[in-house]
Amino acid sequence: MIIIATVGRAGSSILTLFFQKCGLNVGSDTWYKAFNAGMENKETLLINNELIKHYVKGEQINHYYVWGDIYKMRYDVIKDPSFVAHPQIIKNWWKARKDLKIIFLHRNAQDVVDSCKRLPEWTGPTYRCFPEMIEAKNDDFIRTVNKLGIPIKIFKFPQFLDGSFIGKLDGWVPLPKDAMNIWKKLVK
Repeated sequence: MIIIATVGRAGSSILTLFFQKCGLNVGSDTWYKAFNAGMENKETLLINNELIKHYVKGEQINHYYVWGDIYKMRYDVIKDPSFVAHPQIIKNWWKARKDLKIIFLHRNAQDVVDSCKRLPEWTGPTYRCFPEMIEAKNDDFIRTVNKLGIPIKIFKFPQFLDGSFIGKLDGWVPLPKDAMNIWKKLVK
């Protein structure tokens, strides 16, 4: 399973939509026009929200149920900015599934903040309001992924919008021969 991870506002929604258009199961087709984003899988959101409640808010959860829910998921690609919220989230996913691969989308932290400010109403995590916190979350996530030994590919926003990432996914994701044409239609 591929996890698209980012603090948000870095192209994860369009990348997830691309994978869906390429025939991969992403478990969502929800697009929020006002935010120019979406494609979060509801099961993933529920699982990560449970983990956040435990690790950030101190609430008790039954890890065995959470790991079971993660293990049972049968999607090719999922995305949720919450993966970057706390290192324990990806650790729990890795504990339940050893078939994970990460695509991490990196965007300049101040550009993320500026993008959030342009939205009609910001309801996301407050750490996206501070460049220093975004950088710390990114660093924690990448350090944790590397420490766990999870395969990771990092693409920079907006550079990856040119489609050059497609060739770098060879052997990672089964893409159709016309993948570049599909991408170009999405980002035109």
